[in-house]
Amino acid sequence: MGRFFIAAGRAFGSLTQSGLFKAFLMSISINIVILMLLVWGIYALLDWVTVFESETADFLLDIGGTAVASMVAYLIFPLLLPLIVSFFDSYIAEHIERKDYPTTPTPEPPFWPTILHDVKFTLKALAINLVLLPFLFIPFINFFMYFVYIGVNGYLLGSEFFHMAAGRHVDFEQGQALKRRHRFGITLGGMAITFASTIPIVNLVSPVWGVALMVHFFHALKPNYKIMIAEEGADSPPKKLT
Repeated sequence: MGRFFIAAGRAFGSLTQSGLFKAFLMSISINIVILMLLVWGIYALLDWVTVFESETADFLLDIGGTAVASMVAYLIFPLLLPLIVSFFDSYIAEHIERKDYPTTPTPEPPFWPTILHDVKFTLKALAINLVLLPFLFIPFINFFMYFVYIGVNGYLLGSEFFHMAAGRHVDFEQGQALKRRHRFGITLGGMAITFASTIPIVNLVSPVWGVALMVHFFHALKPNYKIMIAEEGADSPPKKLT
């Protein structure tokens, strides 16, 4: 628990590093484009499946459709974060590790396998959220479902963002063992990323903060992760992290 809050504080500090300006520009640009495409695509779908002959009905559809499309895009957007940051997460992680953890090796993960993994995750997360989405529009129930939404997507995004950070230094079995042992902190981080991604303006830079958070959280686990790997019974010996 303490490691999470330390990592969160360090992640906020990382946002002020001048070297991340490029990542900020990429994050803001990609996020704006994706949000616009989401709103346009959802509105076009609503317009396609709804047919009214009345001009008044069409006018109301334009207003209501835009509102619904914006709300759905707002809720779906956090699920696309792993896909968005896959284009620059290595740049962010390498910059932070070079500055804050200079003795740590900085491997370069393969680009396309990472993209394919993120596409699979996005499709799985979308399928789960399509089940939750209708309940978020039902009065009274939606208040409680919002917390379910944050919790479910916190679990999903936390796991995925931690995978990005840990996958640079440990193999799959070791990463899974780390996630099992520190599931609460990882999920808490995912919930913070999800919540930040639902706040206008803040959501434009939340991918950068999310990567920074999990990089710092992973490095906060380094002092005892070798012991944990042995306790979990991982087959392969842990890689050396200095």
